[in-house]
Amino acid sequence: MESSAVRTAHRLDIRRILSRLLFAVVTLLVLSLVATYIGLQLLGYRFYQVRSGSMEPALEKGDVVAVKALEPRLVAGSDVIAYKTSGGLTVVHRVREIESGPDVHSVFVDRDQKFLSEKWDYAPRTFYTKGDANPEPDQYSVPRPCSARFDSRFRRRWVSSPRT
Repeated sequence: MESSAVRTAHRLDIRRILSRLLFAVVTLLVLSLVATYIGLQLLGYRFYQVRSGSMEPALEKGDVVAVKALEPRLVAGSDVIAYKTSGGLTVVHRVREIESGPDVHSVFVDRDQKFLSEKWDYAPRTFYTKGDANPEPDQYSVPRPCSARFDSRFRRRWVSSPRT
């Protein structure tokens, strides 16, 4: 029969092993989250925390969204975009209307009508937005190229964010 001292030492060894294992798992988790964040930053994503309920239920107060720059021609009606106001505030709202002139597609051929190249000239676009939960559309437009589009794959809610 095992002595009490041997059993106590055995339990301490098991606790020490479990403690080290838990530390290793937590460390790997933290390192993987940091690596993911840095990797997304290197891929051009920027992170913003939603500060109001203007986009509920699609985005709730406290959600964190990742946005990435894209060409204005790729933004479609009903996309959720992020842009900066003239005061420097980042707004994340849904596109309700896009104003644009015609895009021009030029095709260049030689005398024998053989294709040489092509070129697209995209007309400037103006975006009109509205928060999903807001009763009225935004009173301003987004005249310059849209800075980003919301990517739902990276929507996360901070557990520590207070719900009001």
